[in-house]
Amino acid sequence: MALKDDVAALPTTITGGTTIGINNNAVVIHRALQDLAKLLGSSTIGASLVTAASASAARDVLDLAEYIQDTVAGLLKAGAGVTTTYDDAANTFTINATTGGGSTDPEVVRDTIGGALVAGSGVSITVNDAGDTITIAAAGVPASALTSAVQASLAKADSAVQGTGTNATVVLTQAAYTALATKLSTTTYLIVG
Repeated sequence: MALKDDVAALPTTITGGTTIGINNNAVVIHRALQDLAKLLGSSTIGASLVTAASASAARDVLDLAEYIQDTVAGLLKAGAGVTTTYDDAANTFTINATTGGGSTDPEVVRDTIGGALVAGSGVSITVNDAGDTITIAAAGVPASALTSAVQASLAKADSAVQGTGTNATVVLTQAAYTALATKLSTTTYLIVG
């Protein structure tokens, strides 16, 4: 049976042009059916390809974009903290996160960073929630890690004084500077280090 015979057997009125419409809107037949017949190598297509259980289902199959949108909307499901909204009329699908993750609250950020930092050898990390601070400190080099020549040089540098009186110049290491920082000063210090 040819396509025209299958369509003629339907109890409806058919109007034509490049699109064939059936007046009861049960099916809309496009040129795609002719292309499908060519692809199949036959000029006949059974009535089962033309008719459907509902007018909506038949139109959806023939309107590929709508069919794909409806299929995707049916496949995507919201999970914990996520909502999905399909707006068929606007042809949009929206996915929204509703809870958790992504906070920029400074306290949350500090706690996250403080929890992620890991102190290594010679480094300490202190998170102070009350003070809203994270302190990363490097420990000094222990004397046992230095050669005796380096230790002797540092001892000389710590005690070196050039000149006399109130304008004496002292060459200091960082450790000596720290020790002297708490004393009243009438002396000018030259810090080398």
